[in-house]
Amino acid sequence: TAVLTVVVVALAACSGGASPEDEDVDLDPFTTLMNAELGESRETIAQLRHQRNQERLAQCVRAAGFEYHPDASDSTVVDVDLDDYEERLRTQGWGFFTQPEVPEDHEIPEPTEQMRYQESLSPSAHEEYLRVLFGETDPATGERVEGTGCYDHAYGEGADDDSPEARFTELLEEVRTAWEVAEEEPEVREARDVYRECLSRAGFPGVRIDAAELLDERFVEEFPDGSFASNDPRLAELASWEVELANAHLDCLAESDVQTVAARATARLEAQILERRADEVEAYLAAMREYYELD
Repeated sequence: TAVLTVVVVALAACSGGASPEDEDVDLDPFTTLMNAELGESRETIAQLRHQRNQERLAQCVRAAGFEYHPDASDSTVVDVDLDDYEERLRTQGWGFFTQPEVPEDHEIPEPTEQMRYQESLSPSAHEEYLRVLFGETDPATGERVEGTGCYDHAYGEGADDDSPEARFTELLEEVRTAWEVAEEEPEVREARDVYRECLSRAGFPGVRIDAAELLDERFVEEFPDGSFASNDPRLAELASWEVELANAHLDCLAESDVQTVAARATARLEAQILERRADEVEAYLAAMREYYELD
C-alpha cells in the first residue's frame, strides 16, 4: 500500500542517515510499522494469539471428556520507570541470588475457575487429567513423551501452521535476530569492548555481551545440581557479589553507552530489512489483518 511504502521509506531514511547523537531515531522500526499499519499493539495481537491457543487447548481437553476453562486474563504492559529499575538493580541485583522483598500490598490472587475445577477432581481423575494435558510418560525414562498432550496440540510445533507468524517465519526471524547482526557493527564492537574492559577493571572479567552471563556461570559453579535451599549459607555472600556485579554493570553501561549504540545499529538494520523485503512485509500485514480479524 501507499501508506506502507511511505512508512518504510521514512523509517529507512531516519535510521540510515542518523548520526549517533540524533535523538529522533526510531529505535524500534518494526514495532512502529506494525502499530501504524495494524492499528493494534504487538501486546494486543499476542493476547489474541493466546486466546486462540487457549481455545484450541480447551477443545482438546473436552474431547477427552474433561473440562478446561481458558485463561481469560488480559495481557497488560507495565510501564517500568527507568530510575526505579536502576535503583532496585543497585540495591537488589537481578533477584538471582538475592531475595527481593515482597511488596506490602501484594495480594494473593483468587483461585481461577480452572484451578477450582482441578481441585474438584478425585485423585485418580486428576492424574488422568494431567496426562491429558501434558501427555504420556515413558515408563522406561520417566520423561514426558512429546506430542501426546493437549498442550502440545495447542502450543507445540505445527499447532498453528496457518498463522501469519508460521507462514512468515523467515522474515520475522531476520527481524528478531537483527540485534545479533548489529553486534558485529564496528561502532557496537567498540562500545562493547569499552563495556567489557570497564567490567574487568571492576573485577568481573569474562563477559561476552552482558554482565548477567556471569550469574549463570556462578550458579552452575555453586549449584551444579540446579537447585539450592533458601537457607543455604552461601547465599549471603552470593547476594553481595550479585549486587556488586549489578552496580558495575550499570556504571559500565553509562561509561560505554553500549545500549544506545547497539539499539541504534539494530534499528538501522531493521529498517533496511523492512525496505528490502517490503513486498513480504506487506503480505505479512495482510495476513495478520485477515487471521486476527483486524479492521
